[in-house]
Amino acid sequence: MITFIRHLIAAPVRLLAWANSFLHVFDQARLAEVIWFLTGEAADGASVIVLAARGRGLDAARQRAEAIFARRPDEEVAAAIGWMEASEGHNLTAAAQWIERCRQAGCEDGPSLLQLELSLSEHLADYDYPELIERILSRNDLPGNITRDALLGKAKLLLRDRQWGRAQEIAERILAIEDHAVARWVGWVTAIAAGDDEAARTHYAQAAAGLRPEVFLGYEALGWLYAGDEDKAAEVLSSRTPDGKQAVFVDRDLADFVRSGHTDIESGGDHE
Repeated sequence: MITFIRHLIAAPVRLLAWANSFLHVFDQARLAEVIWFLTGEAADGASVIVLAARGRGLDAARQRAEAIFARRPDEEVAAAIGWMEASEGHNLTAAAQWIERCRQAGCEDGPSLLQLELSLSEHLADYDYPELIERILSRNDLPGNITRDALLGKAKLLLRDRQWGRAQEIAERILAIEDHAVARWVGWVTAIAAGDDEAARTHYAQAAAGLRPEVFLGYEALGWLYAGDEDKAAEVLSSRTPDGKQAVFVDRDLADFVRSGHTDIESGGDHE
């Protein structure tokens, strides 16, 4: 009953916040704080953290995260500050620490936490990436986008092992539902392996259209790496986007390739 009353009181403020997203009359962060104060809901606390990071900087977001998590230890709160640590602070270790902290507090192992963990596991060696993928795919209670991302992760592992047919099956399964850029990338790599130039051109163009240029450069280099052409991978990594950006290191395989000395690109490239 108390929760219902809290949400009832917060409803007009939510409506005002929605209208303000178009009108920009009030401080959106302050409205989010009011809603969080009234409801105590994890999703509302997460919104406060994100708006604090974007409006007042990462230190402010960290302070709000500490206070909000103390009141409501929840996976959505931990994931919100984790994503801010990764995207705004480029500190993947700090993001991973929030996942561990949330689990130690007994948080639900839900979609927000798993999506962050899946993203981090592509870059941090502390994670067992294949095990995490299988753990996600073994569940039937997660949103479709998380299952899709885990399937794409599995496809990448299959490409690395040169199991072209199985990787292509996953790409086709996803593309039958949506035209996803990374699934197109998987299709491009398998088409290269099969010597199907026409399919390779189609998948390449559509993958490039769906990704930021610097991210696509990273995927292109990784594709050549998986296809066994290290010279071509190094050539792609040495190129730049039209606005001068270098390739994003889209996963640890690409970062390891750079660190191994196969190319003269700096080994501190941004993560995706």
